[in-house]
Amino acid sequence: MFGTGKKIKINTPDSRIFYQNQRRFWIKMAALAIGIIVVVCIIVGTMSLAFGTTPKATGTITPDLSVSPDVSQSSSPEISSTELPTTTTPISNSPKPTFSREPNATTTGKIVYLTFDDGPSANTPSILDTLKSKNIHATFFSIGYNIESHTAYFNRIYEEGNVIGCHTFSHVINKPGEPYSIYGSPTNLADEINQWDAAATKALGHSLPYKLFRFPGGSSYSAVRSNYSAFMDTVHHMGYKAFDWNVVSDDSIVMKPTVEYLKEHFTASFTAYEKGYSKYPCIILMHDAVNKEATAEVLPWIIDYISAKGYQFGTLDQLQSEYLH
Repeated sequence: MFGTGKKIKINTPDSRIFYQNQRRFWIKMAALAIGIIVVVCIIVGTMSLAFGTTPKATGTITPDLSVSPDVSQSSSPEISSTELPTTTTPISNSPKPTFSREPNATTTGKIVYLTFDDGPSANTPSILDTLKSKNIHATFFSIGYNIESHTAYFNRIYEEGNVIGCHTFSHVINKPGEPYSIYGSPTNLADEINQWDAAATKALGHSLPYKLFRFPGGSSYSAVRSNYSAFMDTVHHMGYKAFDWNVVSDDSIVMKPTVEYLKEHFTASFTAYEKGYSKYPCIILMHDAVNKEATAEVLPWIIDYISAKGYQFGTLDQLQSEYLH
């Protein structure tokens, strides 16, 4: 029985039924697998159609020339300027300033405040000639080393009844951590303001009767916002009021703007102010700097444009509250 080496084939009715059931089972499993594969293919195809890549649109984007109250429209940014941006470096998530932006009790009627940053420069005499001929005054946020280079122009600004504010001594606004920046620390900023004050006092022969300050790049510049409370405390502890702006000519957006460029951008910015921000003091940012001859050239037109709308002109020392973005 065990020595033949032949396999014994069992062929009973029960065994046949068993094998038939197994075949049916595997046929059903194969059909089920095929069905699952078909369903998966259908789902994948549907998703491909729904989320397929669409071609990117091409064409010219028309820039929005309207001024925003927070950014700085400055260069590097002055947030539109050779300083913001305007700039423009993105604003950090620091809390917004808590200083009053409500209309000042001391201002009545429609008043515009012309301001010029970065001077004195070779363009200062032309700007002053226009202001004098129009019998109006403006506020000049000067840079300390330019005061030392153009002392006569600086004195003329003051002697002709215009107002002068601090724009730091060096205007170096490298990012924190770079070799030097006025925003490298609150101590750096305080030193810059003190150096500026010393230069202004030496040039005039006396100290100024008011203390006005404008952050290079504006108070919404990212380096300022990175340590906002400390920088603002420094300015206030030194007795200064800080001022940003809400109308621009964008004279710092390009190196050497044309008169027509400035007219177009100023008109758009002033229109935006009248539509959305007219409850605030109207503070106009322009630049008294190298390559800004067009600013001096367009100034008579800007003054006439503003006057035709029924506005008068003032200086920032007349405002009771500071204005910040």
